[in-house]
Order: sequence, then structure tokens, then C-alpha cells
Amino acid sequence: MKINCLNSMTLIILILLFKSIDSFADVNVTKSPSGVINSVEFLDVNGNVIKKFNSGSVEPDLVGAISSQSALASGHTVNRPLHNVSILSASNSVLVTESISYQHDEKTYLDTGRPTYINNKATLYDVNGIPISVFDNLECKPVALSGNGELVACLYTPPVLGDIGKNAPNYLTKDNLYVYNRANKLILHTSESPFSTSKAIFSPNGKWFVYIARESSSSMVRKIKTFNLGNKVPTSKIILNREDLLSYTRITNAGEIIKEEYEWYEKTKGVWLSRIKNKKILYIIGE
Repeated sequence: MKINCLNSMTLIILILLFKSIDSFADVNVTKSPSGVINSVEFLDVNGNVIKKFNSGSVEPDLVGAISSQSALASGHTVNRPLHNVSILSASNSVLVTESISYQHDEKTYLDTGRPTYINNKATLYDVNGIPISVFDNLECKPVALSGNGELVACLYTPPVLGDIGKNAPNYLTKDNLYVYNRANKLILHTSESPFSTSKAIFSPNGKWFVYIARESSSSMVRKIKTFNLGNKVPTSKIILNREDLLSYTRITNAGEIIKEEYEWYEKTKGVWLSRIKNKKILYIIGE
């Protein structure tokens, strides 16, 4: 897999090359300096692009076509929809999420309590661009993919609480995190105070899962919540009063919560790469 980075001084920077042992096809993943994936290209053995996805909003004409189909299917009048694409990558797979959302009409809002229609479709591709799994009709949005491509974390964030209708189910008022395996089986479901969940990540092997949330709805104190997904029944641990942990960047297969600091350097004229400047183990789960 080729992972490229973009900044204002250069177009595409090659960081890492990964090749499929079976087909020797490549995948180009282009990232911004903040780590957000901008695009992914699947290449054949001759280097030709066979499939490409760009993150961000879909062109207006396509949005119009999609909104018409969605309106027809739901039987409701549709306000201007939003259609976005986001991408997550692992060592052997890529997850592409297509999100469609629009404001419900008043009747649907009153009946369901949902001010907005949300439909997220996430497709997991192998390095050859072949779909492995499809997660469809999701209200939550995928936010993390384990390094082995086996687990997906999906976050539902509620709308502004004042906009939630009286008939809405209780879960709509909270953050909800779901973890699925590639067979679409739900491995974990946990809920937190609204608008507080962030930095959800897996260890590369998918054993450990970590995120940040508020301790309670009435508290601004943040907690680190960890899960051991390697057990038959996932076990959790809450870490409080550790502000230094909030800056973590990854978790290892050994359960080490780590903070890494990066720096940019100019490899050749006009070509900039990032590298780890400092690495510190902040916490080891289980100790």
C-alpha cells in the first residue's frame, strides 16, 4: 500500500509501499498533514487505476440524482441533501463510507423524533479493490478501522438535543459507539454523554479499543475508556484523572497507550516527509 501525504509545498509524497502478495496490485492512499485520507486508488499489476475514491462532498448533480432516488424511496419531500465520502485504511484493506443525509419533513420528524435522515454505507475493500464486507443503513459513521482490517468502530452522535422530537428513542440523545467485525456481527455497543466521544482507535491486531469521553453528562472531566476485545465477553477499564493520557496517538498490540510526536523534514528539494520525533508510553492496560 502506498501512503502519500499532501502539504502546501508539494503534491504527493511517498511514505510507505505495501504490495499484495497474491496479485502484486497496489493501493495509493493520499493523506493530508493532519492524517485525514483525501483519496484512495486501486491499481492493477501494470499500475493502471482500476478504482478510485475521493473523500469530501459529491458533485451537486450527483447529489440531486441521489436525493431524488432517496425521496422516492421514502415517500417524503426532501430538502437539499448532503452526500459525503470518507475513507479509512488498514494494512490490507480500505473502508470507504458514503453518507447521505437530509432534513426530514415535519410529519416524519414528529412520527420518529428524528430531525434528519441519515444513511451511511461502508464498504470494506481488499487491496485489489474487491468488496469484502458491506455495512449498510447505518445511522452511525465509521471512525476507526483495526490495523488487520477485521474490526470497524462506528460512532453515532446525536443532533442538537433541542432538535430531537418527543418520539425519539432514548439512544438518540447519547453518543453511541458500535464495533462490528467484517462479518457484520456486533462485537461491542457502548454509550456516552452526548457530543463527548473522540479519538476512537484500535490496536493493530484489534484486541484493544480505546476512546475518550466525558465522565458524566454533568461533568466536564474526561475519561479514557479501554476495552479488551480479545476476551469472549469484552471487558472494560476506565482511567480517570490522567490529563496526560488525552494526547495519545495509538495503542500497541501489547496494550501500550502511546503518544508520538512527528516532524516534517525535506528529503529532497520540494519533497517533504514526516517522521517520528518522540515516542512515549503513557500507560499500559492491565498494569
